Amino acid sequence: LPPRPKFVEGWQLGQPDMILQAAKPYMLPATGGDQYWNFILPVPIHETRWVRAVEIHPGDKRLVHHANILVDRYESARRNEIDKGSGFGGMEVRIESEVFDPDSHFLFWKPGTVASNEPDGMALRLDKGTDLVLNTHLQPSGKEEPIQPSIGLYFTDKPATVHPMLLEMQNDGALDIPAGAQNFVVTDEFQLPIDVAVMGVYPHAHYLGKDMLATAELPDGTTKMLIHIKRWDLNWQAVYRYAEPVFLPKGSVIKMRFVYDNSEENTANPNHPPARVLGGNRSTDEMAHLWLQVLPKGATSDGVDPRMVLQEAWARHEVEKAPSIFESHYNLGEMLQRRGALDEAIAQFQAAVSIRPTDPVANNALGGALLAKGDLDQAVERFNVALASQPDYFDAHYNLASALAAQGNYDGAAKQFGEAVRLNPEDANAQANLGTALAQLGRLAEAKSHYEAALRIDPSNQLARENLQQIEQMTNGTPH
Repeated sequence: LPPRPKFVEGWQLGQPDMILQAAKPYMLPATGGDQYWNFILPVPIHETRWVRAVEIHPGDKRLVHHANILVDRYESARRNEIDKGSGFGGMEVRIESEVFDPDSHFLFWKPGTVASNEPDGMALRLDKGTDLVLNTHLQPSGKEEPIQPSIGLYFTDKPATVHPMLLEMQNDGALDIPAGAQNFVVTDEFQLPIDVAVMGVYPHAHYLGKDMLATAELPDGTTKMLIHIKRWDLNWQAVYRYAEPVFLPKGSVIKMRFVYDNSEENTANPNHPPARVLGGNRSTDEMAHLWLQVLPKGATSDGVDPRMVLQEAWARHEVEKAPSIFESHYNLGEMLQRRGALDEAIAQFQAAVSIRPTDPVANNALGGALLAKGDLDQAVERFNVALASQPDYFDAHYNLASALAAQGNYDGAAKQFGEAVRLNPEDANAQANLGTALAQLGRLAEAKSHYEAALRIDPSNQLARENLQQIEQMTNGTPH
Protein backbone atom coordinates (compact mmCIF):
# COMPACT_ATOMS: atom_id res chain seq x y z
CA LEU A 1 0.00 0.00 0.00
CA PRO A 2 1.15 3.60 -0.47
CA PRO A 3 2.18 5.41 2.72
CA ARG A 4 -0.59 6.89 4.85
CA PRO A 5 -1.15 10.56 3.88
CA LYS A 6 0.14 13.19 6.29
CA PHE A 7 -2.53 15.75 7.14
CA VAL A 8 -1.39 19.23 8.09
CA GLU A 9 -2.65 20.54 11.40
CA GLY A 10 -3.59 24.22 11.43
CA TRP A 11 -2.78 26.32 8.34
CA GLN A 12 -1.90 24.22 5.29
CA LEU A 13 0.37 26.88 3.77
CA GLY A 14 2.11 27.84 7.00
CA GLN A 15 1.43 30.86 9.20
CA PRO A 16 -0.58 33.45 7.19
CA ASP A 17 0.63 37.03 6.86
CA MET A 18 -2.78 38.15 8.13
CA ILE A 19 -5.59 36.25 9.85
CA LEU A 20 -9.14 37.58 9.73
CA GLN A 21 -11.63 36.15 12.21
CA ALA A 22 -15.36 36.74 12.38
CA ALA A 23 -16.06 39.29 15.10
CA LYS A 24 -18.89 37.26 16.60
CA PRO A 25 -19.81 33.58 16.37
CA TYR A 26 -23.06 32.46 14.78
CA MET A 27 -25.03 30.10 17.01
CA LEU A 28 -26.17 27.29 14.74
CA PRO A 29 -29.56 26.02 15.97
CA ALA A 30 -29.76 22.43 17.17
CA THR A 31 -32.48 21.45 14.72
CA GLY A 32 -34.15 22.63 11.56
CA GLY A 33 -33.18 22.62 7.91
CA ASP A 34 -30.07 23.92 6.21
CA GLN A 35 -28.85 27.28 7.50
CA TYR A 36 -27.10 30.01 5.49
CA TRP A 37 -25.04 32.65 7.27
CA ASN A 38 -22.75 35.42 5.98
CA PHE A 39 -19.80 36.64 8.03
CA ILE A 40 -18.32 40.05 7.17
CA LEU A 41 -14.56 40.23 7.74
CA PRO A 42 -13.04 43.71 7.18
CA VAL A 43 -9.49 43.69 5.80
CA PRO A 44 -7.38 46.10 7.94
CA ILE A 45 -5.04 47.45 5.27
CA HIS A 46 -4.21 51.06 4.41
CA GLU A 47 -3.02 50.56 0.85
CA THR A 48 -3.53 48.10 -1.99
CA ARG A 49 -2.11 44.65 -1.22
CA TRP A 50 -1.71 41.61 -3.46
CA VAL A 51 -2.68 38.15 -2.22
CA ARG A 52 -0.97 34.99 -3.51
CA ALA A 53 -3.12 32.58 -1.51
CA VAL A 54 -6.26 32.48 0.62
CA GLU A 55 -7.00 29.72 3.12
CA ILE A 56 -10.46 29.36 4.66
CA HIS A 57 -11.02 27.84 8.10
CA PRO A 58 -14.82 27.67 8.13
CA GLY A 59 -15.26 26.56 11.74
CA ASP A 60 -16.30 23.06 12.79
CA LYS A 61 -16.10 21.16 9.51
CA ARG A 62 -18.72 18.66 10.67
CA LEU A 63 -21.29 21.43 10.39
CA VAL A 64 -20.18 23.23 7.21
CA HIS A 65 -21.45 22.05 3.84
CA HIS A 66 -19.43 24.69 1.98
CA ALA A 67 -18.15 28.26 2.26
CA ASN A 68 -17.44 30.86 -0.43
CA ILE A 69 -15.67 34.24 -0.23
CA LEU A 70 -17.11 37.30 -1.98
CA VAL A 71 -14.91 40.40 -2.31
CA ASP A 72 -16.87 43.51 -1.29
CA ARG A 73 -14.81 46.53 -2.36
CA TYR A 74 -17.48 49.05 -1.31
CA GLU A 75 -18.53 47.63 2.10
CA SER A 76 -22.04 47.27 0.64
CA ALA A 77 -22.87 44.07 2.54
CA ARG A 78 -22.61 45.85 5.90
CA ARG A 79 -26.05 47.37 5.51
CA ASN A 80 -27.51 43.87 5.85
CA GLU A 81 -26.23 43.53 9.43
CA ILE A 82 -28.57 44.32 12.29
CA ASP A 83 -25.69 44.49 14.78
CA LYS A 84 -22.14 45.36 13.73
CA GLY A 85 -20.03 42.24 13.34
CA SER A 86 -22.97 39.87 13.68
CA GLY A 87 -23.28 38.99 10.00
CA PHE A 88 -26.58 38.22 8.28
CA GLY A 89 -28.57 35.32 6.88
CA GLY A 90 -29.35 34.27 3.31
CA MET A 91 -27.89 32.13 0.56
CA GLU A 92 -28.07 34.61 -2.31
CA VAL A 93 -25.73 37.56 -1.66
CA ARG A 94 -25.36 40.46 -4.08
CA ILE A 95 -22.22 42.57 -3.82
CA GLU A 96 -22.63 46.05 -5.29
CA SER A 97 -19.90 47.50 -7.50
CA GLU A 98 -19.53 50.87 -9.19
CA VAL A 99 -16.98 49.71 -11.77
CA PHE A 100 -16.51 46.77 -14.12
CA ASP A 101 -14.30 44.39 -12.14
CA PRO A 102 -14.58 40.82 -13.43
CA ASP A 103 -11.30 39.67 -11.84
CA SER A 104 -12.36 36.37 -10.28
CA HIS A 105 -10.68 33.61 -8.32
CA PHE A 106 -11.74 30.25 -6.88
CA LEU A 107 -12.33 31.41 -3.29
CA PHE A 108 -14.28 28.30 -2.27
CA TRP A 109 -14.04 25.87 0.63
CA LYS A 110 -15.51 22.39 0.38
CA PRO A 111 -14.71 19.25 2.41
CA GLY A 112 -11.25 18.09 1.37
CA THR A 113 -10.21 21.47 -0.09
CA VAL A 114 -6.44 21.81 -0.46
CA ALA A 115 -5.13 25.36 -0.13
CA SER A 116 -2.83 26.46 -2.98
CA ASN A 117 -1.03 29.48 -4.33
CA GLU A 118 -2.42 31.40 -7.28
CA PRO A 119 -0.50 30.95 -10.56
CA ASP A 120 2.20 33.53 -11.31
CA GLY A 121 0.74 36.88 -12.30
CA MET A 122 -2.75 36.10 -10.93
CA ALA A 123 -2.57 37.59 -7.42
CA LEU A 124 -5.85 38.83 -5.93
CA ARG A 125 -6.05 42.62 -5.42
CA LEU A 126 -7.35 43.92 -2.09
CA ASP A 127 -7.84 47.66 -1.60
CA LYS A 128 -8.25 49.79 1.48
CA GLY A 129 -11.88 49.63 2.62
CA THR A 130 -12.47 46.09 1.34
CA ASP A 131 -14.53 43.49 3.19
CA LEU A 132 -14.44 39.76 2.63
CA VAL A 133 -17.90 38.20 2.94
CA LEU A 134 -17.81 34.52 3.86
CA ASN A 135 -21.03 32.90 2.65
CA THR A 136 -21.54 29.64 4.56
CA HIS A 137 -23.97 26.73 4.18
CA LEU A 138 -24.45 25.04 7.57
CA GLN A 139 -26.20 21.87 8.72
CA PRO A 140 -27.46 21.41 12.32
CA SER A 141 -26.01 18.54 14.37
CA GLY A 142 -28.73 18.05 16.97
CA LYS A 143 -27.33 20.53 19.48
CA GLU A 144 -26.70 24.28 19.39
CA GLU A 145 -23.11 24.99 18.36
CA PRO A 146 -21.06 28.15 17.65
CA ILE A 147 -19.55 28.81 14.23
CA GLN A 148 -16.74 31.39 14.10
CA PRO A 149 -14.67 31.09 10.91
CA SER A 150 -11.34 32.67 10.03
CA ILE A 151 -9.50 33.43 6.79
CA GLY A 152 -5.73 33.39 6.28
CA LEU A 153 -4.18 35.79 3.76
CA TYR A 154 -0.74 35.26 2.21
CA PHE A 155 0.66 38.42 0.59
CA THR A 156 3.05 38.89 -2.31
CA ASP A 157 4.94 41.89 -3.69
CA LYS A 158 4.12 40.86 -7.27
CA PRO A 159 1.03 42.65 -8.66
CA ALA A 160 -1.37 40.83 -10.96
CA THR A 161 -0.45 40.99 -14.64
CA VAL A 162 -3.38 38.90 -15.91
CA HIS A 163 -6.98 38.94 -14.77
CA PRO A 164 -9.02 35.73 -14.77
CA MET A 165 -12.80 35.53 -15.01
CA LEU A 166 -15.22 32.93 -13.67
CA LEU A 167 -17.93 31.64 -16.00
CA GLU A 168 -20.69 29.81 -14.15
CA MET A 169 -22.53 27.47 -16.46
CA GLN A 170 -25.70 26.19 -14.82
CA ASN A 171 -29.15 24.90 -15.58
CA ASP A 172 -30.89 24.54 -12.23
CA GLY A 173 -34.16 25.44 -13.93
CA ALA A 174 -34.10 22.08 -15.73
CA LEU A 175 -33.80 20.11 -12.49
CA ASP A 176 -37.10 18.34 -11.88
CA ILE A 177 -35.98 14.78 -11.24
CA PRO A 178 -38.77 12.18 -10.91
CA ALA A 179 -38.55 9.61 -8.14
CA GLY A 180 -36.81 6.51 -9.44
CA ALA A 181 -35.12 8.17 -12.45
CA GLN A 182 -31.64 6.67 -12.88
CA ASN A 183 -30.31 8.73 -15.79
CA PHE A 184 -31.82 12.22 -15.65
CA VAL A 185 -29.76 14.51 -17.93
CA VAL A 186 -29.24 18.28 -17.61
CA THR A 187 -27.25 20.26 -20.19
CA ASP A 188 -26.03 23.77 -20.91
CA GLU A 189 -23.78 25.14 -23.63
CA PHE A 190 -22.10 28.45 -24.43
CA GLN A 191 -20.26 29.67 -27.52
CA LEU A 192 -17.13 31.71 -26.82
CA PRO A 193 -17.03 35.13 -28.52
CA ILE A 194 -13.24 35.41 -28.01
CA ASP A 195 -10.18 33.23 -27.48
CA VAL A 196 -9.67 32.07 -23.88
CA ALA A 197 -7.29 29.92 -21.87
CA VAL A 198 -9.08 27.73 -19.30
CA MET A 199 -7.12 27.69 -16.03
CA GLY A 200 -9.36 25.55 -13.83
CA VAL A 201 -12.75 23.85 -13.59
CA TYR A 202 -15.15 23.08 -10.77
CA PRO A 203 -18.30 20.96 -11.31
CA HIS A 204 -20.94 20.93 -8.58
CA ALA A 205 -23.99 18.79 -7.84
CA HIS A 206 -25.46 17.25 -4.69
CA TYR A 207 -26.26 13.66 -3.63
CA LEU A 208 -28.03 12.61 -6.84
CA GLY A 209 -25.11 13.53 -9.09
CA LYS A 210 -23.85 10.54 -11.06
CA ASP A 211 -21.79 11.51 -14.13
CA MET A 212 -20.27 14.99 -14.63
CA LEU A 213 -19.00 15.78 -18.13
CA ALA A 214 -17.69 19.04 -19.63
CA THR A 215 -16.27 19.30 -23.15
CA ALA A 216 -15.40 21.96 -25.68
CA GLU A 217 -16.31 21.57 -29.34
CA LEU A 218 -13.77 23.54 -31.38
CA PRO A 219 -14.55 25.37 -34.65
CA ASP A 220 -12.61 22.70 -36.60
CA GLY A 221 -14.99 20.02 -35.32
CA THR A 222 -12.63 18.44 -32.80
CA THR A 223 -13.61 17.98 -29.18
CA LYS A 224 -11.53 18.64 -26.08
CA MET A 225 -12.31 17.01 -22.76
CA LEU A 226 -12.42 19.57 -19.95
CA ILE A 227 -13.41 17.21 -17.15
CA HIS A 228 -15.21 13.89 -16.75
CA ILE A 229 -16.15 12.49 -13.34
CA LYS A 230 -17.78 9.12 -14.01
CA ARG A 231 -18.63 8.42 -10.35
CA TRP A 232 -19.59 11.70 -8.72
CA ASP A 233 -19.28 11.85 -4.93
CA LEU A 234 -20.36 15.04 -3.13
CA ASN A 235 -17.84 14.36 -0.37
CA TRP A 236 -14.91 14.52 -2.80
CA GLN A 237 -15.79 17.56 -4.85
CA ALA A 238 -12.92 19.91 -5.66
CA VAL A 239 -11.59 22.70 -7.85
CA TYR A 240 -9.39 21.13 -10.52
CA ARG A 241 -6.54 23.26 -11.91
CA TYR A 242 -4.96 22.30 -15.22
CA ALA A 243 -1.23 21.61 -15.25
CA GLU A 244 -1.18 23.63 -18.49
CA PRO A 245 -3.94 26.08 -19.51
CA VAL A 246 -6.38 24.69 -22.07
CA PHE A 247 -6.60 27.03 -25.07
CA LEU A 248 -10.04 27.41 -26.65
CA PRO A 249 -10.33 29.56 -29.80
CA LYS A 250 -13.17 31.95 -30.55
CA GLY A 251 -16.27 30.08 -31.67
CA SER A 252 -15.65 27.06 -29.44
CA VAL A 253 -18.78 25.71 -27.75
CA ILE A 254 -18.43 24.70 -24.11
CA LYS A 255 -20.87 21.90 -23.27
CA MET A 256 -21.97 20.71 -19.84
CA ARG A 257 -23.75 17.36 -19.46
CA PHE A 258 -24.66 16.20 -15.95
CA VAL A 259 -26.47 12.92 -15.19
CA TYR A 260 -28.46 12.32 -11.97
CA ASP A 261 -29.55 9.10 -10.27
CA ASN A 262 -32.70 9.42 -8.14
CA SER A 263 -33.22 5.70 -7.72
CA GLU A 264 -32.96 3.37 -4.74
CA GLU A 265 -29.71 2.03 -6.26
CA ASN A 266 -28.00 5.36 -5.50
CA THR A 267 -26.66 4.71 -2.00
CA ALA A 268 -26.13 8.48 -1.47
CA ASN A 269 -29.79 9.28 -2.16
CA PRO A 270 -31.09 11.13 0.93
CA ASN A 271 -34.66 10.00 0.29
CA HIS A 272 -35.87 6.45 1.03
CA PRO A 273 -38.02 5.76 -0.84
CA PRO A 274 -36.87 8.17 -3.60
CA ALA A 275 -38.86 11.40 -3.94
CA ARG A 276 -39.16 14.06 -6.63
CA VAL A 277 -36.23 16.51 -6.40
CA LEU A 278 -36.05 20.07 -7.76
CA GLY A 279 -33.25 22.58 -8.17
CA GLY A 280 -32.44 24.59 -5.04
CA ASN A 281 -29.87 25.56 -2.43
CA ARG A 282 -30.65 22.96 0.23
CA SER A 283 -28.49 19.85 0.37
CA THR A 284 -31.62 17.77 -0.29
CA ASP A 285 -32.29 19.80 -3.46
CA GLU A 286 -30.06 19.50 -6.52
CA MET A 287 -27.72 21.77 -8.44
CA ALA A 288 -26.19 21.70 -11.92
CA HIS A 289 -23.26 24.10 -11.89
CA LEU A 290 -19.94 24.19 -13.73
CA TRP A 291 -17.47 26.97 -12.97
CA LEU A 292 -14.69 27.68 -15.46
CA GLN A 293 -11.83 30.04 -14.65
CA VAL A 294 -10.66 31.56 -17.92
CA LEU A 295 -8.14 34.12 -19.13
CA PRO A 296 -9.45 36.16 -22.08
CA LYS A 297 -6.79 36.35 -24.77
CA GLY A 298 -5.82 39.15 -27.15
CA ALA A 299 -7.62 42.38 -27.99
CA THR A 300 -10.68 43.01 -30.13
CA SER A 301 -10.44 44.83 -33.47
CA ASP A 302 -12.16 47.91 -32.04
CA GLY A 303 -9.96 48.03 -28.93
CA VAL A 304 -12.72 46.94 -26.52
CA ASP A 305 -11.57 45.08 -23.42
CA PRO A 306 -12.04 41.38 -24.33
CA ARG A 307 -13.33 40.75 -20.80
CA MET A 308 -16.21 43.11 -21.55
CA VAL A 309 -17.04 41.20 -24.73
CA LEU A 310 -17.02 37.89 -22.87
CA GLN A 311 -19.04 39.22 -19.96
CA GLU A 312 -21.76 40.68 -22.21
CA ALA A 313 -22.03 37.50 -24.26
CA TRP A 314 -22.34 35.54 -21.03
CA ALA A 315 -25.05 37.86 -19.72
CA ARG A 316 -27.04 37.46 -22.96
CA HIS A 317 -26.71 33.69 -22.65
CA GLU A 318 -28.17 33.79 -19.14
CA VAL A 319 -31.11 36.01 -20.20
CA GLU A 320 -31.98 33.73 -23.10
CA LYS A 321 -31.80 30.65 -20.89
CA ALA A 322 -33.54 32.08 -17.82
CA PRO A 323 -35.72 35.10 -18.79
CA SER A 324 -37.52 35.03 -15.44
CA ILE A 325 -34.33 35.43 -13.38
CA PHE A 326 -33.80 38.93 -11.97
CA GLU A 327 -29.99 38.77 -11.94
CA SER A 328 -29.80 37.82 -15.61
CA HIS A 329 -31.56 41.01 -16.75
CA TYR A 330 -29.80 43.24 -14.22
CA ASN A 331 -26.31 42.03 -15.14
CA LEU A 332 -26.95 42.42 -18.87
CA GLY A 333 -28.36 45.90 -18.28
CA GLU A 334 -25.18 46.87 -16.42
CA MET A 335 -23.01 45.64 -19.29
CA LEU A 336 -25.07 47.47 -21.92
CA GLN A 337 -25.07 50.74 -20.01
CA ARG A 338 -21.29 50.64 -19.58
CA ARG A 339 -20.82 50.62 -23.34
CA GLY A 340 -23.47 53.29 -23.91
CA ALA A 341 -26.29 51.14 -25.32
CA LEU A 342 -28.88 53.02 -23.26
CA ASP A 343 -32.09 51.85 -24.95
CA GLU A 344 -31.11 48.19 -24.59
CA ALA A 345 -29.92 48.79 -21.03
CA ILE A 346 -33.20 50.45 -20.08
CA ALA A 347 -35.16 47.49 -21.50
CA GLN A 348 -33.13 45.04 -19.40
CA PHE A 349 -33.42 47.12 -16.22
CA GLN A 350 -37.17 47.43 -16.80
CA ALA A 351 -37.36 43.63 -17.08
CA ALA A 352 -35.44 43.31 -13.80
CA VAL A 353 -37.76 45.81 -12.08
CA SER A 354 -40.82 43.96 -13.38
CA ILE A 355 -39.54 40.88 -11.53
CA ARG A 356 -38.63 42.79 -8.33
CA PRO A 357 -40.61 46.05 -8.43
CA THR A 358 -39.15 47.56 -5.24
CA ASP A 359 -35.54 46.41 -5.57
CA PRO A 360 -33.46 49.50 -4.72
CA VAL A 361 -30.39 48.64 -6.79
CA ALA A 362 -32.37 47.82 -9.95
CA ASN A 363 -34.53 50.94 -9.63
CA ASN A 364 -31.45 53.08 -9.10
CA ALA A 365 -29.79 51.52 -12.15
CA LEU A 366 -32.90 52.08 -14.27
CA GLY A 367 -33.08 55.66 -13.04
CA GLY A 368 -29.42 56.18 -13.93
CA ALA A 369 -29.96 54.94 -17.48
CA LEU A 370 -33.05 57.15 -17.88
CA LEU A 371 -31.11 60.11 -16.50
CA ALA A 372 -28.30 59.50 -19.00
CA LYS A 373 -30.89 59.45 -21.79
CA GLY A 374 -32.46 62.70 -20.56
CA ASP A 375 -35.77 61.25 -19.39
CA LEU A 376 -35.73 63.22 -16.13
CA ASP A 377 -39.28 62.68 -14.88
CA GLN A 378 -39.08 58.89 -15.09
CA ALA A 379 -35.58 58.94 -13.63
CA VAL A 380 -36.81 60.87 -10.59
CA GLU A 381 -39.64 58.36 -10.15
CA ARG A 382 -37.22 55.40 -10.16
CA PHE A 383 -34.83 57.03 -7.68
CA ASN A 384 -37.72 57.71 -5.32
CA VAL A 385 -38.78 54.05 -5.50
CA ALA A 386 -35.20 53.03 -4.66
CA LEU A 387 -35.10 55.36 -1.66
CA ALA A 388 -38.48 54.19 -0.41
CA SER A 389 -36.99 50.69 -0.18
CA GLN A 390 -33.57 51.76 1.10
CA PRO A 391 -33.57 55.27 2.63
CA ASP A 392 -29.81 55.28 3.31
CA TYR A 393 -28.84 54.46 -0.30
CA PHE A 394 -26.05 56.94 -1.11
CA ASP A 395 -26.08 56.39 -4.88
CA ALA A 396 -29.84 56.92 -5.13
CA HIS A 397 -29.69 60.19 -3.16
CA TYR A 398 -26.80 61.41 -5.33
CA ASN A 399 -28.51 60.43 -8.58
CA LEU A 400 -31.85 61.89 -7.53
CA ALA A 401 -30.09 65.13 -6.68
CA SER A 402 -28.49 65.19 -10.14
CA ALA A 403 -31.85 64.63 -11.82
CA LEU A 404 -33.53 67.36 -9.76
CA ALA A 405 -30.70 69.77 -10.56
CA ALA A 406 -31.13 69.00 -14.26
CA GLN A 407 -34.82 69.90 -13.86
CA GLY A 408 -33.83 73.20 -12.26
CA ASN A 409 -35.12 72.12 -8.84
CA TYR A 410 -32.07 73.29 -6.86
CA ASP A 411 -33.85 73.26 -3.53
CA GLY A 412 -34.66 69.56 -3.95
CA ALA A 413 -31.18 68.92 -5.32
CA ALA A 414 -29.56 70.57 -2.30
CA LYS A 415 -31.59 68.41 0.06
CA GLN A 416 -30.64 65.20 -1.74
CA PHE A 417 -26.96 66.12 -2.11
CA GLY A 418 -27.10 66.97 1.60
CA GLU A 419 -28.35 63.46 2.36
CA ALA A 420 -25.56 62.01 0.20
CA VAL A 421 -22.96 64.05 2.13
CA ARG A 422 -24.47 62.95 5.43
CA LEU A 423 -24.14 59.32 4.38
CA ASN A 424 -20.62 59.74 2.96
CA PRO A 425 -18.96 63.01 3.99
CA GLU A 426 -15.69 61.87 2.37
CA ASP A 427 -17.15 61.88 -1.14
CA ALA A 428 -15.62 64.90 -2.87
CA ASN A 429 -18.13 64.96 -5.75
CA ALA A 430 -21.10 64.94 -3.37
CA GLN A 431 -19.58 67.86 -1.43
CA ALA A 432 -18.84 69.80 -4.64
CA ASN A 433 -22.29 69.25 -6.12
CA LEU A 434 -23.96 70.21 -2.86
CA GLY A 435 -21.94 73.41 -3.04
CA THR A 436 -23.19 74.06 -6.58
CA ALA A 437 -26.85 73.52 -5.62
CA LEU A 438 -26.47 75.88 -2.66
CA ALA A 439 -24.76 78.48 -4.86
CA GLN A 440 -27.71 78.33 -7.26
CA LEU A 441 -29.96 79.15 -4.28
CA GLY A 442 -27.76 82.12 -3.37
CA ARG A 443 -26.44 80.48 -0.19
CA LEU A 444 -22.85 81.34 -1.02
CA ALA A 445 -21.28 80.98 2.44
CA GLU A 446 -22.62 77.42 2.75
CA ALA A 447 -21.60 76.66 -0.82
CA LYS A 448 -18.06 77.85 -0.11
CA SER A 449 -17.70 75.55 2.90
CA HIS A 450 -18.69 72.52 0.84
CA TYR A 451 -16.35 73.43 -2.01
CA GLU A 452 -13.55 73.73 0.55
CA ALA A 453 -14.51 70.36 2.00
CA ALA A 454 -14.40 68.79 -1.47
CA LEU A 455 -10.91 70.19 -2.08
CA ARG A 456 -9.64 68.91 1.26
CA ILE A 457 -10.77 65.45 0.20
CA ASP A 458 -9.63 65.76 -3.42
CA PRO A 459 -7.41 68.77 -4.23
CA SER A 460 -7.84 68.05 -7.95
CA ASN A 461 -11.64 68.35 -7.94
CA GLN A 462 -12.19 70.74 -10.84
CA LEU A 463 -15.83 71.57 -10.11
CA ALA A 464 -15.03 72.64 -6.56
CA ARG A 465 -11.92 74.61 -7.51
CA GLU A 466 -13.51 76.60 -10.35
CA ASN A 467 -16.72 77.42 -8.47
CA LEU A 468 -14.87 78.31 -5.28
CA GLN A 469 -12.80 80.80 -7.28
CA GLN A 470 -15.99 82.35 -8.67
CA ILE A 471 -17.50 82.71 -5.19
CA GLU A 472 -14.30 84.31 -3.85
CA GLN A 473 -14.26 86.73 -6.78
CA MET A 474 -17.91 87.62 -6.18
CA THR A 475 -17.49 88.13 -2.42
CA ASN A 476 -14.32 90.17 -2.96
CA GLY A 477 -16.04 92.34 -5.52
CA THR A 478 -13.78 91.20 -8.36
CA PRO A 479 -15.37 91.08 -11.84
CA HIS A 480 -15.64 87.62 -13.32
